[in-house]
Amino acid sequence: MIEFHPHRLAEALERVQKEHASRRGDTPKINKSVVDEVRETLSEVEFTNLDKIIFHFDLKRLLACLEIVSVDREGDIADKAAYAVKMRPKVTMITVAWFKLIKNYPHRLLEFLLNELIKEKGGNSIEKHPKISNHAIRWLMDSDLTRGILKDYRTVPENPDFDEYLKKHFLNEQESLYEVAWQILLMQGTAVDIRKQKPGRILEIIDTEIKSSTSIQMGQNYLNELKFVKNWDESIIIYINKKWDRPIIESNSSISENRFWNDVSGQAREEFHSWLMLKAIDDFFEGERADFWRVYVKQAKMMDVQKILDGDGFLMAFRTFGVIEFKNVGNAAYIYPKIVFNSFISGSKRWATNPSYFKNKSTTARLKSEPWWDGRIIHRDGWQILTAEKIEKLIAQK
Repeated sequence: MIEFHPHRLAEALERVQKEHASRRGDTPKINKSVVDEVRETLSEVEFTNLDKIIFHFDLKRLLACLEIVSVDREGDIADKAAYAVKMRPKVTMITVAWFKLIKNYPHRLLEFLLNELIKEKGGNSIEKHPKISNHAIRWLMDSDLTRGILKDYRTVPENPDFDEYLKKHFLNEQESLYEVAWQILLMQGTAVDIRKQKPGRILEIIDTEIKSSTSIQMGQNYLNELKFVKNWDESIIIYINKKWDRPIIESNSSISENRFWNDVSGQAREEFHSWLMLKAIDDFFEGERADFWRVYVKQAKMMDVQKILDGDGFLMAFRTFGVIEFKNVGNAAYIYPKIVFNSFISGSKRWATNPSYFKNKSTTARLKSEPWWDGRIIHRDGWQILTAEKIEKLIAQK
């Protein structure tokens, strides 16, 4: 029997494995030492001599350049590393760049590089990757990746919510792209986009946002796009009220307004103010009195409301007069001309424990057609009909 010992073949195999640790199509692992070495090389070379250096970079060092771009984001070394990637593009870089981009989004330089790589090498590696959406190339074709995602989302016929859409396309909540895509939807989305989302999820996104300017834009867009109280979710507008207070409707008001309201439309401001008035009326009154006064808010005839007397009194401002109601039903309501009513508003804190201050028949409003009426509302049976007639006459009276 002849024995054969392929010593030279074994030596050749060992040398190949050492010099070509990665098979074709595999992505070689990049350790910190390689990245540090490439970083030092790039820091020492001038841009004019960069071509000579990067010509000798192997795939590991080119991928290290991609890592430097991802980590640094900007600066001289990041620009040199980006140049190296652009000048020596490799198919392997494309999926590596994608996963770095979605993890570190927004990243303008990396997004630009990814698009350049796809132009040079094609998008086949992304389209066939089992963990990348086949819509990714479509997203990247837009001027901005998140806008591309939002445009694509609007074409989906099944009408899913945004979480369902993102997860279906292999994005998850731990990635920055997922978070930023939600922000773009809430800051720039249409009423149709917003209505598809669960109110609790919208509230969660707004509330957990660290940047105040971003959360403000999301809240503003919610009000502006949905426009009317009937379209707003109460939990969201209660949150907005607690976080950013209320819009100031009166042009001569001395109260400062939270900057949140600067870019909220006039329509939405009026609707929000009406909601606050309705809420205050429902909180103060019970039953028939709430039903009666609520009508004037909905008709846009009541301008503002305010609690006084530590919650035992209630001011309701109309354009030319105002009404003061009291918590206990046995008390009459008093109607005053605007100038007198305004003095009660300014004195409401000073006289916070004195109900009699707000009851003065000598200064109440009067009707020319009913000179016997003393300007009060007595809550007897059928008071609503008589009072409604007087309120309408006062509104019409100059």
